[in-house]
Amino acid sequence: MKYNNKKMAMLLFLVTLPFFASFNAFSQTENAPQNTNSPLETLKPEIVDLSKELRLLEEKLLYPDVEQISIYLSFNTREQFVIDNLKIKLDGEVISSGKYESRQINALNKGGVQRVFLGNITPGDHTLVAFFTGVDGYNKPYKRAASLDFNKGSTAKAIELNVTYSTQSLQPIFEVVER
Repeated sequence: MKYNNKKMAMLLFLVTLPFFASFNAFSQTENAPQNTNSPLETLKPEIVDLSKELRLLEEKLLYPDVEQISIYLSFNTREQFVIDNLKIKLDGEVISSGKYESRQINALNKGGVQRVFLGNITPGDHTLVAFFTGVDGYNKPYKRAASLDFNKGSTAKAIELNVTYSTQSLQPIFEVVER
């Protein structure tokens, strides 16, 4: 993303705008008619675009492609497995751990995908282990682990923790897949 003088001027304008807006509010009288087509309304689309660009730039600076890893969780268990807790270890170190609420479980069961981790790792060989805790379709406690040995190259890496249900074995299947 290139930032030219126009974008930098817009950023400077947005930073100083609240100061001038509050100063202008004191100078207006109560009887003055309000203009519904304010300059802010015309700038809203540009502000939204600039905000999006800043967020993407910040993400690129914090998580460069050379070191970036994203881990996602997806479900298709026909509600035969309800997740309670997920813990993820990368090279023996816990990088993510969390308990799931009913609204999150409902979203996952409806086909939602959750990004559970975004971070940096060095290029090279790594081992990822995901520990799933929950209850099965018969309300019995269920604990399983799934692992993946992978090589982090010079591009961003995406890994999916996929939980499905096997109608043949009548059990959930836990997979860790590179994307």
